[in-house]
Amino acid sequence: MTVLKAEVDATSDNDAAAPLGHVDLFAKPTPLEHLPRFSQAVSAIAAAAGHDPSVEVWIKREDLMSIGLGGNKLRNLEFYVSAALAQGADTLVTSGRGRANHCRLTAAAAARAGLRCVLVLSGPRSADPSPNERVCELLGADMRYAEDATVVTRETLLREVLTEIRVGQGVPYEVELGASGVLGASGQVLAGMELSDQLSALGVVADYLFVGAATGGTYAGLRVALTRAGLATTVIGVPTYFSTAPSESLFRDHLVLLMSGLRELWGEGRLADRSNWNDEIILDDLTSWLPYGSTSPDAAAAAHLLGATEGIAADPVYTARVAASIAAWAKAGRLSGKTVVLWHGGGIPALFEDYGA
Repeated sequence: MTVLKAEVDATSDNDAAAPLGHVDLFAKPTPLEHLPRFSQAVSAIAAAAGHDPSVEVWIKREDLMSIGLGGNKLRNLEFYVSAALAQGADTLVTSGRGRANHCRLTAAAAARAGLRCVLVLSGPRSADPSPNERVCELLGADMRYAEDATVVTRETLLREVLTEIRVGQGVPYEVELGASGVLGASGQVLAGMELSDQLSALGVVADYLFVGAATGGTYAGLRVALTRAGLATTVIGVPTYFSTAPSESLFRDHLVLLMSGLRELWGEGRLADRSNWNDEIILDDLTSWLPYGSTSPDAAAAAHLLGATEGIAADPVYTARVAASIAAWAKAGRLSGKTVVLWHGGGIPALFEDYGA
């Protein structure tokens, strides 16, 4: 598989390229589409609340990727697979819950790169596997289940699996939970650069970009990318669940550190005045953090609105909640006269899970 160099904008006064390689796992760019009927529906929500009914919504389709049923974590995995190949690994190993999109996409990335994949999953194994687990099996993943659902038990099994592979003369490469450290979040920097190019080609100026926030990698990468591109677009993180920190305060600290690492790696791009950068984290204050894999009545309503107006399916845990956030901001009068991008992160198998609202 071809290993590519992550190119940095030639106008940057930093090095010509970031010191990271990545593999090309799927066709790019993913589509950026205007949502005229959804925009009308959101504008009607604003009008009903007594606000200016002029809201334009676009959608970045990270669900439309050519492998693994799509999903934004494939961006991250392009960098992890490159690192694994560079180290001579023959097996990708990662862990998580059976429902995790990250595990499904790790299996897809491994298959695409010609690597073996072992998934260490929270147990016990169910007699009725989740949709994501079924896809993982189709993608050839070796699925190992812990005895229970505790993190400690799963981590113990993970260490045992890594040892087993090494004893068998294999070379494992562990992909961290969520693939959202600085290495993986670099994939989201590339995604943000791609979005910037698409907006420029279309002559669209986006005031806001709404994206789900759980591990924080996508939010951080997009913030850094849009700043490098010199865009004034405000990135709004829509809370889903605390994946990388136990509280909102610590999650914000985590994002600041992650963005700092990405900025150091990727530089400042076209910004002549580097003082324009600030570490302010903007999370949607109209959305509440929920337990893992949870949805809400507002998310269900927003998913129906998006589907009925545009024919686009949104998973109930992430993208539906992002759509609900946009509707809530419109109702609060925050989007009057604004142009908004909705980041569709994928997660389509969750449509077939049983989520209570």
